[in-house]
Amino acid sequence: MEIIDVATQKKAKPIIDMPAFQQNGTSFQILNGNWLEGYPLQEPKEKINGDLQFDTTGEYLIIGKRKPKKTEQPTKEETGETFYRNAFLFWNCRDLIYSDSRMFLAPVPVRNGLAYIGENGFRHPTLGVYLEWWERCEQSHILTEKGVFHKTKEERLVWFISGSPLSGCNACASADKSGKTKTTPVNMFSTVWRSFAEINNRYNDIKHLYEAYSLEQVVEMLNHKESHIRYKVLSEWQQSQIAQLADERDYWKDKYYRQLTEPYREQLEPMLGRYHHLISEAEREPQKKMKELLRYWADTCLFDVLHKCYPDKITVRREAREFLPVVEKYIKPEPCDRQNANK
Repeated sequence: MEIIDVATQKKAKPIIDMPAFQQNGTSFQILNGNWLEGYPLQEPKEKINGDLQFDTTGEYLIIGKRKPKKTEQPTKEETGETFYRNAFLFWNCRDLIYSDSRMFLAPVPVRNGLAYIGENGFRHPTLGVYLEWWERCEQSHILTEKGVFHKTKEERLVWFISGSPLSGCNACASADKSGKTKTTPVNMFSTVWRSFAEINNRYNDIKHLYEAYSLEQVVEMLNHKESHIRYKVLSEWQQSQIAQLADERDYWKDKYYRQLTEPYREQLEPMLGRYHHLISEAEREPQKKMKELLRYWADTCLFDVLHKCYPDKITVRREAREFLPVVEKYIKPEPCDRQNANK
């Protein structure tokens, strides 16, 4: 597969720096250095052509007034649902997949493609191709912001590539850790599609020769061998959702108490000063009866002012004591000496 640089009219430099593909009998080497043993098919399939060339089907490139070729609606299996719903399971279990050629060569039924070119260069991607691409293409991982009030970063994996190789406009799709997908246009689209095509076409000479599991079989095996990984992925996602809700709850709680206390600042500031002064005197008082009396006066001071400010909310002394931490947090107490000086 060759890509010509428009500016120099020479062969473009590869996006992914990778060694030449190596085979030894029925074994082949993947990018992390592992040698995988292939299981030859009794009847090899048709070899895949990975050349990037203009589309000739009439589906992606229309010349003149010719109407585009109608295509049938893809089936559920062809939409890649099993793939994107389990994208993070595959990603977290990549070491297992890198140890078994039948997992590595599991076909991914996703029809990636470009305007004018179509699926040429993107045909028959495998699970191993996607994993190697996710490892080596930074733009295949997307960090999006979540949360209305407290922004958190959410990681997503690009699983579908579609766009224009000329303008860079694209409608790629990505999946989150819960298996939900959405359209997420990517930056540096040329890097995204070229790097994927380079890795995908690296294995075209063997995809048709060896046995491969289906994605459903891989999912079943991974869940059996590494069920704790799926639990960990889902658990982390759930914890992030809980943290986000907690942050939003705290935001509204803070806003509510500020609006509740600010209108009564003139009454609450001196009350807090008087309350803390009486409590301080009670702590220094050696006589038990006088100590109890000072605490009673402090309690009375607290209740009288809070009941006057919030007659529906504060109706007994216990409610006043429970509301005290809120007042102390949002109203800075005025020192008792300053109160006396102002009298």
